Amino acid sequence: MYRLISCLSEEHVTWLLGVAVVISVLSSMAIFGLMDRSQRAGRLEYLWIGAAAFTAGAGIWATHFIGMLAYEPAGGSFVSYDPFLTFLSLAAAVVLAFPALVLMKARESYARAAASAGLVVAAISIMHFVGMTGVHVPGRFTYDHSYLALAIAAGSLFALGSAFVFKRFGGCVRGLVAAGGLFALSINALHFMAMTAATVLPDPSVTLKGVLLENDVLATGIAGVMLAVISIAACAVVADERLRAAQDEAARMNALADAVVEGIAVLSNWKILDANASLAAMSGLGRGELVGRPFEDILQVDFDLVMPDAGEPSGPFGGSLVTRKGRNLPVEVYLKRVSFRDGERTIVAVRDLSERAKAEARINYLAHHDPLTGLRNLTSLRQDLPLAVRRAGSAESAGKLGIFYLDLDRFKEINDAYGHPTGDRLLCALAERMKRLTNESAYRHGGDEFVVVRKDAGGPQDIACFAARLIEELSRPYYLDGRPMTVGVSIGISILDDDSSSADDLLRNADVALYRAKSEGRSTYRIFDRHMGDAVKARQEIERELDRALDKVEFELAYQPQLDMASGEIRGFETLLRWRSRKLGNVPLSAFIPVAEESGAIEAIGAWVIRAACRDAVSWDEPLIVSVNLSAVQFRLGNLVEVVRAALEDTNIDPARLELEVTESILLHDRENAARILNDLHALGVRIAMDDFGTGYSSLSYLQAYPFDILKIDRSFVSRIGSGDQSNTIVETIIGLAAALGLTVVAEGVETDEQAQFLKERGCEIIQGYLVGEPLPIHAYGEIVRNRFLREPARLTRGMGA
Repeated sequence: MYRLISCLSEEHVTWLLGVAVVISVLSSMAIFGLMDRSQRAGRLEYLWIGAAAFTAGAGIWATHFIGMLAYEPAGGSFVSYDPFLTFLSLAAAVVLAFPALVLMKARESYARAAASAGLVVAAISIMHFVGMTGVHVPGRFTYDHSYLALAIAAGSLFALGSAFVFKRFGGCVRGLVAAGGLFALSINALHFMAMTAATVLPDPSVTLKGVLLENDVLATGIAGVMLAVISIAACAVVADERLRAAQDEAARMNALADAVVEGIAVLSNWKILDANASLAAMSGLGRGELVGRPFEDILQVDFDLVMPDAGEPSGPFGGSLVTRKGRNLPVEVYLKRVSFRDGERTIVAVRDLSERAKAEARINYLAHHDPLTGLRNLTSLRQDLPLAVRRAGSAESAGKLGIFYLDLDRFKEINDAYGHPTGDRLLCALAERMKRLTNESAYRHGGDEFVVVRKDAGGPQDIACFAARLIEELSRPYYLDGRPMTVGVSIGISILDDDSSSADDLLRNADVALYRAKSEGRSTYRIFDRHMGDAVKARQEIERELDRALDKVEFELAYQPQLDMASGEIRGFETLLRWRSRKLGNVPLSAFIPVAEESGAIEAIGAWVIRAACRDAVSWDEPLIVSVNLSAVQFRLGNLVEVVRAALEDTNIDPARLELEVTESILLHDRENAARILNDLHALGVRIAMDDFGTGYSSLSYLQAYPFDILKIDRSFVSRIGSGDQSNTIVETIIGLAAALGLTVVAEGVETDEQAQFLKERGCEIIQGYLVGEPLPIHAYGEIVRNRFLREPARLTRGMGA
């Protein structure tokens, strides 16, 4: 260590030594700056590595040469340099630096980094010793091999550190500085320790050859050239950094412009300087084809409007973009003037409106058409019908505009039996037929209701023919999944005349006529007249009053007694609903029950009847039976079992005293649901009676499938007993069937002693009718419910021979 210090301090010119160190540090920093550029240079990476290799070789050589110029052996001497060997040492350093830096650039493994360090040490060593061979002094150089080994070891250690730091931290500034510093230490350690190993032995016989120059002048020149090289390298790095930043910024701007949906172009004098990918895609032209093209070639717009002589252009402006295929795209154009470094430019944004137009058309279609069937919808009807009325009203001949209001019969049965998807398919098939029959003048009013607006309905015969054709064609079977399905069609018709002067009048009157058609048998048509309007008004008034009847306590129950034929005693009562409206008076059951069923009011009314009947029965002293009729609508609502259960629990009546009467209409639809509800009711302990047996279909399968306890013979058969027709046989058959099935038989409508006697002789157990008692409020039978007083029981028993 002392030898190294004395060599540097006593045998070297201090300021030249400092120049050599500075050159080595600056060149090392420049080397790794250039290497960092190579990492991001793409195809030019080896050009940057070559520049770094030249800088490295020149830096190593300059450090060595200036160090040699600073060297003054003890006793002083003249020094000359062999030009060939001197420049050979420079070439050797540059050539060996290139593969060393290629390995270092890869940064793939520490093994490559170690190989790179080995080549760096070889470059420094070979350059040093070739350069030393070209140095001539009046004597001979001798070397201390231990110092030589130490010099190579120190240089290798620092070179290896430089390579490893660049591999691990070469992506940041601090990593590059650290790698450069270690590289400079490798150069200086190897050179100056090798110089320490050298000793000049004077020899007068040695003559100086080569170039003999003043050390100060030569060192200054070399340092100046080297600083120029380093400066050029640094400037290249800085310039490349700025260029790359500008390119990155331009790439980001281009990427941003390409990401925009709108087409964007930069114009100068209405010629395209640049365009984004969206504009190229819209026009069908490549960017290269767009650049330099006059903008008027692809855009059709009023340029005098969009580019006024003075003022900032505004927008949007409508126009069309001409594509490569000659197609005109509807577009919206925005313009803005922008100042660039080389002058003012116009930025144009072009928005494709074709998709918007399609979307708006689709939205408009959906707003005016039914999404399922494709027919025009209720919104369209409300827009089109008033216009049709105005046009028809202004025509010379009135009465030609007709409204046909259609409603499908039995469609709910198909929905219930096969599911709503099948029902939807049937509606679509029906709509296709309707389009062909009506020339696209059909509207879906909602659900299974349709409206046809016929602008030239013609006379009564034409109207009748058209309605009959609609019914016939739409009622033909529809084949879905190989199964034929049929629905009926009922039609209400209204004609534009003095009684219907507006669109609302036409629809309302057609609805009234439709109601009449459905109430008179369905699958038919009716044309509105004034009398229908009166009937509908009466029905609407019933509906309005019915909604308030429960709150106004206008309902009451009448009770008709039932007689046990064996004992001659009253066994119970059938309850019958009465409505005594304060406004309408006594409303017949046949007038308000259908309205209540259609409006849904039957749910609340039915629940009230069950609860009121149970409440009355539980107040009687005698445990008589109370019978209540059920509506088919109550079964469809689904909460009947809960209503009955609540009534039984709230009144605490014995369930065996409650009888519930059902008709065949309840059993015709959704038999599984009916069976479930009847079984649940029977499980509560109540008794189930089949009312009006013998009418309708009277399927014997009902008696087997459902938990009936009682069979009631319809009054229509009882009233004809003894008339000579087959009624006697039918009644006898029903009584015998019930006895065989273990069912109790109740005969309704018994009004004469002869009828009662006939029924008793055939085994009928219970009779009901005016012979026993008429329907009256329960207080009229107060003595019966208190002490089993029979209404004229002696006459009855005597009449039957008891």
